[in-house]
Amino acid sequence: KCGGLIKYGGLSGRNGGAIDIGFMQVWTHSVYTSVAMKGVTVIKIFLVFPPGTKWLGSPPLGLGYIASVLEQEGHDVKILDASLEKKDIDEVLAEIETYSPDLVGAMVYTALYAQAKEILKRVKREFPQIVTVAGGPHVTVLPEETLRDM
Repeated sequence: KCGGLIKYGGLSGRNGGAIDIGFMQVWTHSVYTSVAMKGVTVIKIFLVFPPGTKWLGSPPLGLGYIASVLEQEGHDVKILDASLEKKDIDEVLAEIETYSPDLVGAMVYTALYAQAKEILKRVKREFPQIVTVAGGPHVTVLPEETLRDM
């Protein structure tokens, strides 16, 4: 654990990444750190709000804030609100494959935890070159459990 950031896997093995347990600044720092270790300067980032039937009251503004900061730094960012667009996990994975990002980040609410977990696990299995990052309220409240489970 370092400065509110839990990192796992480095970038060795099948995948690496970070789980954010704090503010957007820590999250974006983890993105830069993870991808910079690969020697990439401009990266393609796919941010996803998981699919589900539960409406949580507002759009995923956090993903918009993160995307804005990353775009200002010159990175290519795509956001998919799979709940709003009523996409299932297979459709999310198809969009990830088409976009071919360097990094996939998922917003994790407890109500949609299972879906976020499945997306990130499948990304790690099907696209081992992609760095995965999870963040959001669930990760903030249960960082160690999320790290062990994802």
